[in-house]
Amino acid sequence: MIARPLMTADELKSLPKDTFIVTKTGAYPMKTVLRLFFKWGIVLDKEFVMPSLRKQWQIELNEKFDLPSVILEANADINPEDG
Repeated sequence: MIARPLMTADELKSLPKDTFIVTKTGAYPMKTVLRLFFKWGIVLDKEFVMPSLRKQWQIELNEKFDLPSVILEANADINPEDG
């Protein structure tokens, strides 16, 4: 007997719009019908903007010949003898 996937890619593509495959670790996958959010009566009145989680960094480009002096200037307050 030859093993076969539960559903082929073509079968997944041909699912109706409100049918989903729900998977969870440790449980069998299940095919279910979920109503879309706009059929629940939910109205999105404004666009959601994701807040930036990263700090904005200032980026400067330097020539490769200037790099050693730029590094020394940026770390002038560090004394290598303090270890």
